[in-house]
Amino acid sequence: LARITPEAFAAEIADPDFAFRLAEVEDSLAGYIKLGPPDLPGDTPPATIELRQLYVLGPWQGAGIAASLTDWAFAEARARDVGHMQLSVYIDNHRARRFYEKRGFVEVGHYRFMVGDHADDDRIMRVAL
Repeated sequence: LARITPEAFAAEIADPDFAFRLAEVEDSLAGYIKLGPPDLPGDTPPATIELRQLYVLGPWQGAGIAASLTDWAFAEARARDVGHMQLSVYIDNHRARRFYEKRGFVEVGHYRFMVGDHADDDRIMRVAL
């Protein structure tokens, strides 16, 4: 997490290879999504974009915000002539995995995501656009 600094985040916002979308409810931030160049291990098809982050705060989970943000991400990826979108998700995040599967993502691999000295078991999922 040491790489996540205000300067690094500002650099991503300024980088045209990244795209962000915020979701607000009554002037409060309810969630956001971030797309960027693929950075996951393994074979990645050409013209792939990575769904790097999708977060919805608790009070708004289940209200359709994640679906709306994902619809925007699909439209943004298609506008960039991207053929695939991929992401990683923690193996025990069953709710997120079901959500992504409903959106057409399928599991294509796995990797160990290091959080400090602890390794999380993540799944790589991908959808053709």
